[in-house]
Amino acid sequence: MPTPRGYLAVVAGTDGNVYAIGGSDGAQPLTTVEVYNPSKNSWSEFAPLNIARSHLAATLGPEDVIYAAGGIGTTGAYLNSVEIAAVGGTVWGEFVPMTTARADFGLALGGGQFLARGWREELNRRFEIDRGIQYNNFRLDG
Repeated sequence: MPTPRGYLAVVAGTDGNVYAIGGSDGAQPLTTVEVYNPSKNSWSEFAPLNIARSHLAATLGPEDVIYAAGGIGTTGAYLNSVEIAAVGGTVWGEFVPMTTARADFGLALGGGQFLARGWREELNRRFEIDRGIQYNNFRLDG
């Protein structure tokens, strides 16, 4: 990976590539997104995130859309924002924010909605499911 970092999110795209999203260089969160092509054993740049974030979660959604959610921003604040980009796309856009700002969590699809599991809010750890982001009609219910 060209940019050394930790606390990033990784998504496998339907194009066969692996997307390394955000993270931290040890000093600050990053907007960096890089794509690994395993068939060519090479890395390339992808459109940067709009908001620098580490400790985020990401998943591949319907219609080959990558969702990058939450994390910790440049001020150290927990984020509730969500960004989306098409696999192979050139830009990240805003999506409906999560009801709770969170970091260090898992994000998956199930039952027609996104599921956030095992997150950190400020200094408290929560281990429950936040069911609410409806991906079939792009709506967020608390």
